[in-house]
Amino acid sequence: MSIQYHQVFPENTLTSYSGDAQTQIDFLLTYEGKALEMNSLRLNFDLDITPASGADDFKNVRADPDLFYDPAAGLHGVISSCVTSVNGAVIENLNSYARMVAMETQSTLTTDELNVGSQSCEGKVANQRLTNLFMRGVVAGEFTDNTDETTANYLTALVEKPSASIKPRICLNKCFTEDGSMPLLSFSRSGVIRVSFRLARSSAFLYGSNATGSTYALSNVRLTYVSRDDSPNLAPILSRGVTNVKQAITSNAANIQAIIPGSARAVSVSFQPQANENTAFHNNLQLYKIPSLTQVQYLFNDSTNQYITFIIKSEIESLERYLESFTDTGSNSASLQAIKSNNAYGLGTSLGQYVNLANSKFSIQIQSAIGTATNGAGDTVPMLAYIYFHTLLRL
Repeated sequence: MSIQYHQVFPENTLTSYSGDAQTQIDFLLTYEGKALEMNSLRLNFDLDITPASGADDFKNVRADPDLFYDPAAGLHGVISSCVTSVNGAVIENLNSYARMVAMETQSTLTTDELNVGSQSCEGKVANQRLTNLFMRGVVAGEFTDNTDETTANYLTALVEKPSASIKPRICLNKCFTEDGSMPLLSFSRSGVIRVSFRLARSSAFLYGSNATGSTYALSNVRLTYVSRDDSPNLAPILSRGVTNVKQAITSNAANIQAIIPGSARAVSVSFQPQANENTAFHNNLQLYKIPSLTQVQYLFNDSTNQYITFIIKSEIESLERYLESFTDTGSNSASLQAIKSNNAYGLGTSLGQYVNLANSKFSIQIQSAIGTATNGAGDTVPMLAYIYFHTLLRL
């Protein structure tokens, strides 16, 4: 079986793509007479960070700007949303994309497991300090050991920007077949596939006390994928997609309802104070713990129209069910220390199987102290809930 490697550039060709313009980057995948090897898409780019204090801070080994990105999301964090279209029809429209990646990473990998090449090529690292080092790229040139801490130690510019090759967590990269064969999508069935990424604002990607006024841009952007020989006997393809909803919670008793156009096997939820959304100082992808959770219920109708209710009153059980809502790898970063420091926390549950939710509302009822808990200034702290349904698509 012959293999062909493809590299495509954005339709909107630019020298660099700015996050603050929330630029949309569109790719067209063509492979006439061939079949697309699913799960082979990779987004490649160079990252250019401009600290508010000036680029020389990154050349000065003595300087330590307080500037980071989320280590669990890695450079997936530059993506705000992604839309995938096949035959002109949208099959997945995934918003709050980077948060989903952070949730998945925290729930399926330990911090030690981030110290491998398959993760570091995506900019994922074990702690936030390493993100600062990653953003500096490869620093080289004439070195002068200045002691005033204001002049760059390296007198020449960065010779190599940090680069990344990420595997987008979209439906085209989460495919399988029921018979276990390689998932291949014939061009005669799919036609041209469009994949569109919308970039996140700088304040949504970067955080820290030096993040205000700091910016990022992408250059040398391209999408790579693999095609193989076509065949009339290719197996039907299934894909694990994601549908998401975002809703504000302001009371102790919250009721979130959603209609999901299809089948889902699990739901995962993470939280963030509403006031922290897209602010430069705070990590926009941090997984905050909600105050004083006492009970969470999941209510829906199954395929036989039987009303199903999950009632969970233990916070430990709710966290276990959240981890199980992702693929159970036996590894996660949800240590007590991480949860206490507002990382790795979430709610969710596996439904045990794919359940058709197209004809009924899925409800999540949360009882907590969100409506009455206050911050240091005595103000209540409304929370944003990001709800992700793990769905099944047929391509």
